[in-house]
Amino acid sequence: MAAKDLRTIVAELAKVDPGQVGPAFSLEGPAFAGSLKKAVLVASIRRSLGVDCMRAALARTFAELEAMVQAPAAGETVRPAPAELPMPQTAASPAGGLRCGIDLELVGALPQAQDYRTHEFYVQNFTEAERAYCAAQSDPRMHLAARWAAKEALRKCDPGMGAWPFNDVEVVREASGSVFFQKLAPQGAERLPHAVSLTHTAQLAAAVVVLPAKRSWFPWA
Repeated sequence: MAAKDLRTIVAELAKVDPGQVGPAFSLEGPAFAGSLKKAVLVASIRRSLGVDCMRAALARTFAELEAMVQAPAAGETVRPAPAELPMPQTAASPAGGLRCGIDLELVGALPQAQDYRTHEFYVQNFTEAERAYCAAQSDPRMHLAARWAAKEALRKCDPGMGAWPFNDVEVVREASGSVFFQKLAPQGAERLPHAVSLTHTAQLAAAVVVLPAKRSWFPWA
């Protein structure tokens, strides 16, 4: 298969003719709205052009995107390897209470794949165990969207998590059906203190993440 150029990538994601993608073409419309769709754009550029340009998610127009992709090293932020990322210092809960994050995602925004365990987008954003579990379900994207929503909600609840790659944080499903987060690292997995709840339909997936206050705040602790 011939390599796609940047204009074709954007046109396919926006579902328009490549001829419509000019310098002023907006990347702020519905086709690119939300972190999930921006991540699909970044992954498509990496797969087709071999350019790892995380800043592409910030582009507002095609001209801006083209400039970023042509010179990805200019101002590009290099993330440390996952093993070097420290456990974040969780910010104090406002007024001594709980911290909460919530996220809602369209299931259809995730790319379709013949094999969800090996597709580049899913490898970059989900752990091996998450991909294996979701791929075994009748509608993998519904379950993957719920986990994406959980990871976005985690970042909203606790900004200290923003430096971690999505495939370094795992949503673990227990036999009871409840779920929890764990951080993966070469030395082993570490369970996170954040509580998480997932829900989904064929069209939408949502998650709520809560960071509990210290146990001593509760009278029954």
